[in-house]
Amino acid sequence: MSQLPATVFVLGPPGSGKGTQCKRIVEEFGYVHLSAGDLLREERNTPGSQYGELIENHIRNGTIVPVEITCSLIEKAMKVSNAEKFLIDGFPRNKNNLEGWNKEMGDKVDLKFILFLDCSEEECINRCLGRGESGSGRSDDNIESLRKRFKTYHDDTMPIIEHYDKMQLVRKIDTHQPAKVVSLYLGLVTLTVFCGCQAMKASNAEKFLIDGFPRNKNNLEGWNKEMGDKVDLKFILFLDCSEEVSDCLYYLCCCVL
Repeated sequence: MSQLPATVFVLGPPGSGKGTQCKRIVEEFGYVHLSAGDLLREERNTPGSQYGELIENHIRNGTIVPVEITCSLIEKAMKVSNAEKFLIDGFPRNKNNLEGWNKEMGDKVDLKFILFLDCSEEECINRCLGRGESGSGRSDDNIESLRKRFKTYHDDTMPIIEHYDKMQLVRKIDTHQPAKVVSLYLGLVTLTVFCGCQAMKASNAEKFLIDGFPRNKNNLEGWNKEMGDKVDLKFILFLDCSEEVSDCLYYLCCCVL
């Protein structure tokens, strides 16, 4: 890779939709999704792994695997994929994770922001238990493990989110809503602004026309936060047209094309 890979951490409580939303972001925006939990489970299930039993004990007890192991698995996966954009979900989960990441990977990636999927404990537990009943194959989708995982989340992960929030790197999304609604919100606000910023940098031009954006209040707030001090906004070109004329123009364009 000629430049540092763009990286987004995806954090939230168990069952907040990290896997679901990452899958949709991958489909829409071409990111490579790396789940710290999935990488650890894969390593645990690898025959002859020296870390397998250790990882299983941590997963069952709802505790956090040593950062050296997790970082090595993430870095290996990033090198294998050789991609330019990564979503890393479920990491960093505590202060030790954060310090280990900064030491091992801090100068190897371009951290863009933290996507924080916020959801109530009650809703998340119901989702996880439902997932377990449907045969998720996860040894920690049970009420005892979930209670431990939530204690770990509140005690260890929330301080990490608060740490990044002080750096103005947290983008918070309420995931109580249905997955499709959350995905639409993500597409219109957080990642639209991010991808727009990347496109402007890549072109290295001096003048831009950006059409179809911002389209709502959330777009506007996201743009002002991410890009307000990075561009010289000249004016808004408002193309006003009646619905009838607009329909005719659309029909003519279709005929030409």
